[in-house]
Amino acid sequence: MIANFPDPYEDELLFSVIARYTERMNYPARYTGCLELFGVRHGVLAIELPNRIDQLVASLPPTSLYTSDALIQRHTMFPLYAPFLPERSRELILANMKEQGIRTTQLRSGIAAGRVKPPEFFRTCPVCDEENISKHGETFWRRAFQIRGVEVCARHGVFLEETNIQQQGGWRSLVTAQSARRVCVARRIDRAKAEDCLLLNLAESSVWLLKKNTAAPGLSEVNLGYRRLLQANNFVTANGHIRLNLLREKFVETCSAEKLKQFGCELYDGGDGGWLGRLLREKEQGVAPLRHLLVMTMLGVSAEEFFTSLLTESVVLENQPLFPCLNGVCPQFRKNVINGFKTKREKKAPALMFGCPECGHVSSRPADGLTVIRVVNFGELWERKLKALWEDNSRSLSNVATELGADVRSLLRCALKLKLNFPRRGPTRITRNPRYIRIAKRAPIDSARDVKRVAWVQLRNAHSNSGISELHRLNSALYTWLFRHDRPWLNQNSPAHREFVPKNNRVDWIARDQELVDKVMAAAIRIKNDANCSRRVTVRSIGVELGVQTLLQIHKNKLPRTKQALERHVESSEQFALRRIKFAGNSIKTRGESVTKSAIERTASLGVKALRMPTVQRAIAQIQDELEKSVLHIPKEELEIAEVLTV
Repeated sequence: MIANFPDPYEDELLFSVIARYTERMNYPARYTGCLELFGVRHGVLAIELPNRIDQLVASLPPTSLYTSDALIQRHTMFPLYAPFLPERSRELILANMKEQGIRTTQLRSGIAAGRVKPPEFFRTCPVCDEENISKHGETFWRRAFQIRGVEVCARHGVFLEETNIQQQGGWRSLVTAQSARRVCVARRIDRAKAEDCLLLNLAESSVWLLKKNTAAPGLSEVNLGYRRLLQANNFVTANGHIRLNLLREKFVETCSAEKLKQFGCELYDGGDGGWLGRLLREKEQGVAPLRHLLVMTMLGVSAEEFFTSLLTESVVLENQPLFPCLNGVCPQFRKNVINGFKTKREKKAPALMFGCPECGHVSSRPADGLTVIRVVNFGELWERKLKALWEDNSRSLSNVATELGADVRSLLRCALKLKLNFPRRGPTRITRNPRYIRIAKRAPIDSARDVKRVAWVQLRNAHSNSGISELHRLNSALYTWLFRHDRPWLNQNSPAHREFVPKNNRVDWIARDQELVDKVMAAAIRIKNDANCSRRVTVRSIGVELGVQTLLQIHKNKLPRTKQALERHVESSEQFALRRIKFAGNSIKTRGESVTKSAIERTASLGVKALRMPTVQRAIAQIQDELEKSVLHIPKEELEIAEVLTV
C-alpha cells in the first residue's frame, strides 16, 4: 500500500504525478516504482492514455478519495479523444485504461493509424511555471501543453517552450518539470497575425474539451454538426455532396500549407478526399482530435460553440425555405408547412429527411423537396385512414392504395405492422397475409429420379473398386442431383467409407518407444540433480538433453510409454519454483549468509507470478524458519571459533 502518494494539481498530467512520486521515493531502480504502482516489473508509462489505473488506485490507502474515473477524466488526455470516438471504441478504451490487459488504446483511438505526431519534448509555459512555483513551491507537467498541435498557452497567450525531456524516452522521461531544464523567457503571440490567432483558437478549444469532459453526443452527431456548418457556409451541393475543392482552398487561407505539414495534416487530392474527406464521412473510426479542431476553426467556430449550440437536433439553418407536405391525406397537402430538413448519412450518399409537423409524414426527398424518393414513416393520420378503408369490403386493395398514394406491397406491410385483420375480403378476392405466402419448391419428377438411380448403379458397376469420392469425380452432376433430391437412397447405394491406412511404415514406433522410455527418465533425473538447479524439467529440456527434441514434441502420440514417462517427470512451474526455493535454502546455509525472505527470493531468482503463488510463499516461510532454527542450535564452541576466524 502506498501511503505518501502526492495530491495531483489541477490539470496535472498523471505522468507528472508519478514522476513527482518516484523522485521523492528515490528508488534505486526505475522498475521498482513501476512494480509498486502498477504491479509489473517492466513496462512503458504512456503519457496520453495510460492503463492499469485500477491497479494504481488499489495501491492507494482505503481512505483515499481518488478513483479510476476521476484520474482518467482529470489527469489524462481521454476527455480530448472521447467526443471524436465511436461509442463502442470509447467504452473499450475506457475499460482498457482501467484494466491490466494488453494496451489497445493506441489502435482504437486512431493514434497509431494517424500521421499526427506527438511533440518530441515536454513543453511548459514560462509564466505558468512562475505562478506554480510561487503558489506550490514547484511546477509540473500540464495536460494542455502536451497535446498534439497545441503550441500556445491559452491562458497567458505566450508560446510554449520545449524542455530537455523527451516524451518517448521510456522510463528516462520520468522526470519532474521542476528538475527539467526550462526556458524562463516568455514569447508572446502577435494577435494581429492570422497564424498566431489560429494557434490560440486551437489551444482554447483543447483546454475547453479537457475541462468539459464531454463524451456526448457521439461521432454520428458530430458528423451531422459538420454537415449543418457546411450547408450554412455553402460547402454542400444541391445533391448533398461536399465541395472538397472549396474546403481545401478555405483551409489554405486559414492555415498555411507549411503549418499543415508540420501538424501532419497535409491536404491530398486523392479519390477518397484524404483525411479531410474521411473525417466528414460518418465512419466508425477515430481521427486525431487536432484534425477535428482544425475543421471547426476553419468553419469559424470553437469547440465550445460547436458542442453547446450546433449539435442540437432542433437547429434550423438561417434563410432555410419552407417545403410542401406530400401526404395525400394531410389537410395541409401541397402547402409549405415543413420548415427545414435533417441530413441522414446513407451508405452511398447523404439523404435529406423532410417531416410534416401536421401529420407526421416523413420522407426522403431531393434538395428541392418537391418529389418523394422513399417514405420513411407514413404518419399517424395516414395509418388511421388505412384502418378505416381496410374494413370497407367494397373497396379493392388497388383502389385503397390509389387513394392513400402508396404501393399495394407497402399497404400490406403497414397492415401487417398495425395487426389488421387477415384475410381481408374485398369485392373480388380474399387478401392473404403476406407472411403466409410461400413459394413451393418443385418436387423432383419420379421418372427423372428412376433414370438417375439407374445411371448411378451402372456407374458403380463399371468402377466397382472406386470409392464415393472417385465416383463423385467421375460424374459430379449425377452425384449432386442425387445428393439434393434423393439423399437417403444415395447413402444406401454408395460404397462404404474406407479406413485410412498409413502408407509410411518405415519406422518401428514400438521399438523406438521402448528405447526412449528409459532414456527420458534418466535425462529427467539428471536435470533435477543438476548442482545449479538452473533448468526446469520440460519436454523441450529433455529433448535437448537427448538430442530428440523434434521427435518428442511432434510424434509424442506415437510413443505411448514415452508419453507416460514425460507426463510423470515433467515439472509444472509451481513444482520448479518449489525446487528452486529448496536449492536457495541450501545455498544460503552453505555460504553462511543471513536468513531473510528477500535473500531466499533473490537466490531462487523467480518471477513475480511464481512468487505470488500461495504454496511458494508457504515454502519460503518454512525454509526461513528451518534455517533460523538451525542457526540457533549451533554449539557455543563452533560460534566462538567462527568469531575468532572472522576477526
